[in-house]
Amino acid sequence: MNVSGNESSTRKVRRLSPASGLAVLALAAALLFPPAVFAAEKASSGKYSNGRPKVEGVDEHLGKFIPLDAQFYDSQGNKVTMGEIMKKPTVLAFFYTRCAGICPRLLTGIATVMNRMPLEAGKDYQVVCISFDPTDTPAKAAAKKHDYMHLLQKDVPAKDWLFLTGDQANIDKMTQACGFSVQKAGNMFVHPTTLIVLSPKGKIVQYLYGVSYVPSALELAISDAAKGKVGSKIINTLLPCFSTQAKGTHIVAVVMAGTGIAILLIAAGFIAWLVFTDPKRRKKRKETRS
Repeated sequence: MNVSGNESSTRKVRRLSPASGLAVLALAAALLFPPAVFAAEKASSGKYSNGRPKVEGVDEHLGKFIPLDAQFYDSQGNKVTMGEIMKKPTVLAFFYTRCAGICPRLLTGIATVMNRMPLEAGKDYQVVCISFDPTDTPAKAAAKKHDYMHLLQKDVPAKDWLFLTGDQANIDKMTQACGFSVQKAGNMFVHPTTLIVLSPKGKIVQYLYGVSYVPSALELAISDAAKGKVGSKIINTLLPCFSTQAKGTHIVAVVMAGTGIAILLIAAGFIAWLVFTDPKRRKKRKETRS
């Protein structure tokens, strides 16, 4: 009996309680996570003067104004100026119709967030997509507009999602004013993906990066734009086109993915350990074998 009691005591000492096991898991996650954060900070390309992280291909011009005299053609071939367009908060995006890389995902992301936001396009805001390819024509823009307007699950007036084309001089006016860099790569372009939120007077109030947007973040930016207020700081990620990628973003993605996998493996191992070392289950397995 004493021997059995000693074995039982030993078993109790050796077997951690679930709470203790979770504490070990939390400690492991804590030890894994800081290196990922430090790697992200080390890999980042710096910060803007307002404390926001710098991203490749974009030089944020928060608080500055777009050129209202810049001229473009809408998808019906009508000449318009940015001043004529800017009557309400505006979500601006740069793209080009021949892009087979990230532009389709950018436009799909815009349609998706428009569907998910309670704000109404035409009433609360408008969307303007400007091609930075001077060879794009109103006809090409019209075809692209047709494709993506069909993704909308709301009744959005055609005039409140504009697809504009223009010559190089006016394209340069707009991209330079927004701090948006485009590089020619053969017949294609290398470019970042970002939404630029503008006030009705053309003030740049926010940049949102990537191709998937949080509705509440865009709502906040549009609300700030309606007041002419430069937006709040929002954590951003950049998903550039083609093979170029901001070094910091790439390293963070790799490190964070590795961290996540490691934590999941630890969690799975811990759960398996709890199951297989549970005294009741062990007793049941012995009875089944006998």
